[in-house]
Amino acid sequence: MKKATKIATLAIALVVIMAAFVVALDNGPFSTGTADTGDDTTPPADNPKNGEKPPSEDETPPSATTITASKTATGFWEKRIVYSWDVQKCLADDICEMQIEPGEYAEISYIIDVERSVCVTEVYGVRGHITVTNTGDCPTEDLLICDTIQYMGECGWVDHVTIEVDVSAKPVLQPGECYAYPYEVTADHGLIGIDYCNVASVTITNFECNVGTAHGVEVCDGFTLPC
Repeated sequence: MKKATKIATLAIALVVIMAAFVVALDNGPFSTGTADTGDDTTPPADNPKNGEKPPSEDETPPSATTITASKTATGFWEKRIVYSWDVQKCLADDICEMQIEPGEYAEISYIIDVERSVCVTEVYGVRGHITVTNTGDCPTEDLLICDTIQYMGECGWVDHVTIEVDVSAKPVLQPGECYAYPYEVTADHGLIGIDYCNVASVTITNFECNVGTAHGVEVCDGFTLPC
């Protein structure tokens, strides 16, 4: 009887041990509550404790730059001669219709009248070069140069005429590059003996601290018209 009781007790103890073992397997290996990272102590790249933000694929490199400009201005007053030609051609004889049979030939004389007319115009204005230098680290974007003739009015300088300078020869300036853009501004009439000012506005759309809008520099030079 005692032997049977001992066997039953051992069986119950064995069942309890096996049940505990199964529970331990379900809960995974014994742990302190933190993930096992092995011997690697390097924090993840996106861990804010690093103080560094991982690079984003959407980030674009900076494109801001700066420019400087200088200019020359020489006033001119010129007489320009334009020739026009009027040419008329007619038959020498009063022939309205002629029929030439196969194998025959005929001589026809023409009279050509040419008349030349001369048109003389007086043109005044200013011409020179506008030199732009890229002083930054990125290429320029949307380079635009506008040149304006101003004259001194009763209350200050007054805009007289403005043109857009052709920059197609060098539309983009690389870092450190400079180019002299020629220009000529003309008008229909002028006043000899008064002071003029020529103002050039040079803008780009990636000027430092103003990326996305047209921003730049202005440069001016005075000139007079020759008598």
